[in-house]
Amino acid sequence: KGVMSIGANSDDVKLIEESFKTTKAIFDKCDGATICSMGMSGDFELAILNGSNMIRVGSSLFKN
Repeated sequence: KGVMSIGANSDDVKLIEESFKTTKAIFDKCDGATICSMGMSGDFELAILNGSNMIRVGSSLFKN
């Protein structure tokens, strides 16, 4: 159980990072939450740096 988000739909790295920071703050307030799922193929490194413990990289794996 936990939270899931994607970063802002933007090329602005600071805006994407702010999205992840907001999600992490929400996750930290959720009692019993264990999953903080943020980041996709294009921004997973930034998501991990901001506290993600689950990423989604389907596009990188399946080359849609």
